[in-house]
Amino acid sequence: MTNLNDNARAGIFCTTDPAVIVDASAKADLEITPTNMLYVIEGLHYTVASGNGDVQLDATTAHSIADGYSRIYLACILAAGTISVVVGPAVLNTQLASGEAVLAWPVPTADSCPFCGIVVTNATGSAFVAGTTTLDTTSIFCDIYDLWAIPAAPITGIATTQQT
Repeated sequence: MTNLNDNARAGIFCTTDPAVIVDASAKADLEITPTNMLYVIEGLHYTVASGNGDVQLDATTAHSIADGYSRIYLACILAAGTISVVVGPAVLNTQLASGEAVLAWPVPTADSCPFCGIVVTNATGSAFVAGTTTLDTTSIFCDIYDLWAIPAAPITGIATTQQT
C-alpha cells in the first residue's frame, strides 16, 4: 500500500464503512451491506454496488483450514470493482492462544484497496473448506474486520465470534 506522505493523490483507503457481514443466503461467503461502497486507489475515487456473495472465499485446498488452525483472509477491491481475496498462512490455535504466534496480514493484491479482514478459526474436528463450509458451522469462529478503521496489527488471538 502507498504511504499517504509519498503520494500527492492521497493513497489507498475506503471512504465508507464496507460493513461486511456473513452472506444471509449462502453463509459460506460474505457480503458488503451499504448500497454503494466508496474507495480510493492511488488518489482516484471509485464506487461499487453491493449484493449477496460479494466476497467469495475460494474453495481451493490452499484456502482451506485444517482442524486446530486459524487463518486470515484479506478482501481487496480493484478499480473495476472486482474483488480478490488474499490468504494468509495457517497458524496453530494453541500457538495463537499462548502468544507464541500471531496472524500476519497477507500482502494485498497489487493496485487494489484492502477493505476487509476475515479471521477464521477451525475447532470442528474436520477441515474447513473456504467457500464451501458455512461460516455459521458449529466450532467455526469468524471475526470480521472492516478496514476503514485501522485494526490491531498483528492479530494476536483466535477468532471468537460464532456466526448465526
